[in-house]
Amino acid sequence: HTEDVMSDPMPRSQPWLTYIALALWIPTIAFVAKGFVVGETTPSSDQRIAVKLTPAERDLVLGEMRSLVAGLHGVVDGLAKDDRKQIANSLTGMGMIMAVDDRQSLLMKLPLELKRNGMGLHRKMDELAAGVRDNSLSNEQLLHELSSSLATCVSCHATYKLVADDELQAN
Repeated sequence: HTEDVMSDPMPRSQPWLTYIALALWIPTIAFVAKGFVVGETTPSSDQRIAVKLTPAERDLVLGEMRSLVAGLHGVVDGLAKDDRKQIANSLTGMGMIMAVDDRQSLLMKLPLELKRNGMGLHRKMDELAAGVRDNSLSNEQLLHELSSSLATCVSCHATYKLVADDELQAN
């Protein structure tokens, strides 16, 4: 018996410990995965999906959306003046630099589709800014790309609405 212990450098753990660990890990992973994919949502009276946020988180996201609209205004104004520098700067401001401040706790509350649309939009704006800067993108092509991006915005706003926790409790 002592020879068996000496010849096996790794003593065998008890199999029941493995089962307990799995029993704890599987629900934890499922909980995190559900949060990442579904977010914190509830049905709403207007047939959209209500995304539940704290008032501060809702204000942050709505502020980001207002910044996107202001950036879009800068792009359209730049197109009207044929000012490629203004167009590129406005697009860059709507790019991934805008998403840097997004908090992990906030991202866990957003449904996967909303996260994909938002991050995809920011990446797209950076790509468009690069195309404007290197003159590989004409104004007409830019308008087509912006139209496509805006269609994604319209679809997302038709599907989701942001509600603060305190609004849900008042109803």
